[in-house]
Amino acid sequence: MAMRNSVFFRATSLIAGSMGMLPLSLFRRAPDGTTSKATDHRLYQTLKLDPNGFQSPSEFKSYMQLAAVLDGNAFAQVVRLNGEVQALVPYDRGTVTKERRGATLRFKHTPKSGGTTYLDPQDVFHFRAPVSLDGLNGLGLLNVAADTIGLAHLADRAMSKLLRSGVMAGGALQAKEALSDDAYARLKADMREQYSGADNAGEWMVLEEGLEAKPFSGSARDTQFVELMKRQAEEGSRFTGVPPPPAHVRRDGLGQRHRAARPLLRRLLPLAVVRDLGRGRVAAAVGQRETRPQRHHALRQVQRARAAARLDEGSGRGDGTRAGLRRRASLGHAERSA
Repeated sequence: MAMRNSVFFRATSLIAGSMGMLPLSLFRRAPDGTTSKATDHRLYQTLKLDPNGFQSPSEFKSYMQLAAVLDGNAFAQVVRLNGEVQALVPYDRGTVTKERRGATLRFKHTPKSGGTTYLDPQDVFHFRAPVSLDGLNGLGLLNVAADTIGLAHLADRAMSKLLRSGVMAGGALQAKEALSDDAYARLKADMREQYSGADNAGEWMVLEEGLEAKPFSGSARDTQFVELMKRQAEEGSRFTGVPPPPAHVRRDGLGQRHRAARPLLRRLLPLAVVRDLGRGRVAAAVGQRETRPQRHHALRQVQRARAAARLDEGSGRGDGTRAGLRRRASLGHAERSA
């Protein structure tokens, strides 16, 4: 039901798709402090090329992000061979729970086919939503936004029922005296032939026998219903954290404010990448230490985003194209590295 809501579907798919587009690589740090991509490491191949044999890296990251948004948690099995990670296989949603017994953690897997298996933490990659009530499990939108999603569903059902079986007449023709059968039949035929359809929109009606047109005006209840639909769309945007314009929620003035805030968004998104990649979630799950090159890669994204933000603000100098600004940002980074 939740994914049938257009705003909720748009916002969650935008979040999941954005995560799928973010790079995720494994780096190796040499004793002298230099870093390079560990292309010969099996985990690099898993993350960059083939996570599990049936998903691309983008699909894997998008699925894990979507499950974390909806349920608060996403789990994947860490498949090893001779101590090396060979694959990350996602578990079905709702089949894995995280438990704590004293100072130890374990994962309880209950597949749809039945049976229960307990897994060690090193055999499970747990991708969690940032908000948690117990410190173990994330809080999903299907839980916190249940009332909003349910109310939006009821509003959609009410609108569908109104369009399917409700009276949608725009007005009435009122006569002081009863019309004859011939006059009624002629009036009905004229209404269908001369005044119905898009081609006859705006035509003036010729009334006879004292007929008077009485157009129907929208009631306060109709206005409240429209406002309710708009409010539910905004509520969905608030719960997901996606601003109304990207979620295709239109309100007066929001588009202009979104364009004004675009440079800020360009700066904040790469900073979030720095935060997430710096945590080394996958590396921790497979027994690897956090690597500094991940943060360096994200910092380069920050520099490129700031260059694009300067372009939006109209402060570019010299080569004012987006490519030129990014090229200058890359050169500046190379000079600082040297």
